[in-house]
Amino acid sequence: MRPEQTCLFESSPGRQLNKDHLRAIFNSYVMLAGLNRKYSWHALRHGRGVLIMDQFEDLVMVRDSLRQKSLSAAEFYVNLSPKRRQEYQNTMDGVTKNMDLGMTKSGA
Repeated sequence: MRPEQTCLFESSPGRQLNKDHLRAIFNSYVMLAGLNRKYSWHALRHGRGVLIMDQFEDLVMVRDSLRQKSLSAAEFYVNLSPKRRQEYQNTMDGVTKNMDLGMTKSGA
């Protein structure tokens, strides 16, 4: 956004774009992308939360960016972060590998 903007999506400077028009634009891009499932407009909000959490790992930033009232609402995005999921998977793979090695050493 430009500093003088009063809304994110403008039809002309200072005039907010109609929500129905925005939804139609969004749906046309979903179709152009060849996505065959129904995506909601609200999915963009979740995507933003996940990206902020993945990039900055800051719940306060997520809360403020999405204009949520509490940090507990922002905690939802910690679990959705692809980076967090990969870290979890790597940790679990390491634990499993160590368990396998331990079992081999004991002769089990």
